[in-house]
Amino acid sequence: MTNEENQLITNYCDQLTSTGKELSVTWNGGGDEGLVEIILDDDIIERDASIESLIEECVLEYLGYGGFAGTYNASGSVSYNRDEKCFEGTDTYSESKSGTVKFEAVEVLIPETIWFDRLRVRIDSDSDSESRVSVEFMMDNGPHTDIHKEFEEKIKSAIEGQVEFEIQKIDALDQIKYDQTNERNELDIVQDSLLFSIKEFDYWYESSEDTDVNISLTQQIEEYENI
Repeated sequence: MTNEENQLITNYCDQLTSTGKELSVTWNGGGDEGLVEIILDDDIIERDASIESLIEECVLEYLGYGGFAGTYNASGSVSYNRDEKCFEGTDTYSESKSGTVKFEAVEVLIPETIWFDRLRVRIDSDSDSESRVSVEFMMDNGPHTDIHKEFEEKIKSAIEGQVEFEIQKIDALDQIKYDQTNERNELDIVQDSLLFSIKEFDYWYESSEDTDVNISLTQQIEEYENI
């Protein structure tokens, strides 16, 4: 922002708040999309003048969000302080992060006599519901029999118990998405059985941080005057 632009913003904000009204700027965005609103008391100011664009640019430039590009979410608001000639408020920045849970392997022996081509295991969980585990023997040809169902349930039960135990140790959890398919020949052979094992899964959580915001218009003007 130039010295002239900061002075224009200051004069405009002083004029709008001269009768005691509250002027604020709010924002909410991320993932290349965002919305910035300039509000006088409870009324949104329409963008019919270039000065509103300057105010938006001033706030976003300070915050460093630009066009809200990036895999994050940011929201907040600032109010104009007429005495201090500044915008004051709070910004909340959040982003999705991931972690990996590792544990002693859950192992299930599958008799070699059970025919299948692939074994698919899925784990789906979020913060609002219990974990869901699905196990499926996949065949290119041949029937899906009761013995398949029996061992699908056996593997599922073993995984569910471990997943629920591990979830209790995670401080923040938004989502688990595990989807693994093993070809039959990828499973280790133990005597007359095939060994299925799982010893880790990834999870995602929301990391959030609040930051105080103080955008001093007079300080920026003084900095330009001293250049």
